[in-house]
Amino acid sequence: MAAPMRLVLWVPRVDHLRALGPVADAARRRGITCRALLAAWPPDDPKAIAALHAYAVESALGCDVAVFTDGRPRCAPDEWIVAVGLRGHWSLRQQVGGRWASLPYRQEELLSVLRGGRNALRGWEVVTTASEDGVAAARHEGPVDLWTALSRFAVIGDPILDPVPSLDRAACRKKWNLPAGSPVIFFGTAARPAHLPTAWASAFYGGRAGRAWCRLRHGASVMPYREVMRLVRAWADRNGAMLIAKTRMKHRDPSWLPVDVLVSDGPETYHPFATLELFAAADGYVGFASSLAVEATACGLAQHHLLAWPSELVEVPEYLPLRRHFYEAPDGLWNGTFANSYQLFDRGGREAFMAWAAAGGLPRYQPNADAAASVAPVSGRLGGAADRFLNILTAA
Repeated sequence: MAAPMRLVLWVPRVDHLRALGPVADAARRRGITCRALLAAWPPDDPKAIAALHAYAVESALGCDVAVFTDGRPRCAPDEWIVAVGLRGHWSLRQQVGGRWASLPYRQEELLSVLRGGRNALRGWEVVTTASEDGVAAARHEGPVDLWTALSRFAVIGDPILDPVPSLDRAACRKKWNLPAGSPVIFFGTAARPAHLPTAWASAFYGGRAGRAWCRLRHGASVMPYREVMRLVRAWADRNGAMLIAKTRMKHRDPSWLPVDVLVSDGPETYHPFATLELFAAADGYVGFASSLAVEATACGLAQHHLLAWPSELVEVPEYLPLRRHFYEAPDGLWNGTFANSYQLFDRGGREAFMAWAAAGGLPRYQPNADAAASVAPVSGRLGGAADRFLNILTAA
């Protein structure tokens, strides 16, 4: 008789709880034993930070948590180590031991193969991705000699989205203290891309409100962040809508951000995933273009996406074709059934955005059966991804 399955959830970053949490929940329903390894923490005061994160991880996953340091603790040969994506060096996985299996995250696992070749799969016994469309797009962009590597990916859907079918709109509004009868718009704040040229960053983050655009060298132009927010705030006020947002530490959101509710980022907001709950409570989405379109589309929200700069300025070359195919194309998530996008670095895009801000009405929330179909090219089948993942481990 085979020994019962045991899972070790690998947590190098607390935001991985978005995907690991649904797996822990599915494992608990099956009576599968789980524990977690907190694999890293920030370098400042590591002991205190590790203790804080360990408590948050234990609360979120409902299982014992250990901190991995100096090659300890090791895992038993028959334990499944569940990680998000394919990050982490082969030598580190050798130290930990066990059988390694990966969960998908926004096609980053496919990007790992496109960038690192077949070596990206070294040491992984099970690798998964969200959608058949993602594998097909990676095959189209990658060389033929990677096709065998890409064929190793099992398609399971996106575990981050597993809670969507069960989210209750009224309950989410109550949890986040949002009025039942008022229109609520989720605002997606602007990221700070590491490779954004200095001139673009200075004009965007440092530009003043009331100035529609700043001209850079070579004819490029930027709409300042403050001016974008002035227009969005005026649009919300004219329509009697609340603006809510969730901070992300990497965004370093400015103190002047004119929103009505700002939910802080922290280890406790990833499972249950606060962003999904806020989307379930909202009537629509307005914000800077990002992969938040996945969650917004899955929740059936009408969306307006703002592109502050060309994608090629900030995206790694290997991923750029996938981004354009799944997000920027006419039927992509930023322009599809639920969405419009505005290129603020282009005169026509700025004028279209300003016209919408001046006269556009509120989206009317209505659950739409097209949501699952619209998000499927990026995230596959909606719901049940964690269970499909566990089925693969059981059969392996």
